[in-house]
Amino acid sequence: MPDRTEKRSGVESVTWNFVRGPRDEFWLGCLYTGTTVILAQRLNTNISQCVVQYDLLPSGVRLRLKIISCK
Repeated sequence: MPDRTEKRSGVESVTWNFVRGPRDEFWLGCLYTGTTVILAQRLNTNISQCVVQYDLLPSGVRLRLKIISCK
């Protein structure tokens, strides 16, 4: 569940903040519509936040992934 979602100027930004326990792992995964393909990667333990941006159609529906940024 994202911590924050914002829509502005044709872009939706979705933010996740991670609070780790001693043995917690976080993974980033991409699912591709109409296929069975799932790409996944474990995030390094120093990652505490990821922001995903999507370009939006004028209707506000997601058009495509624009950028994934983790820090």
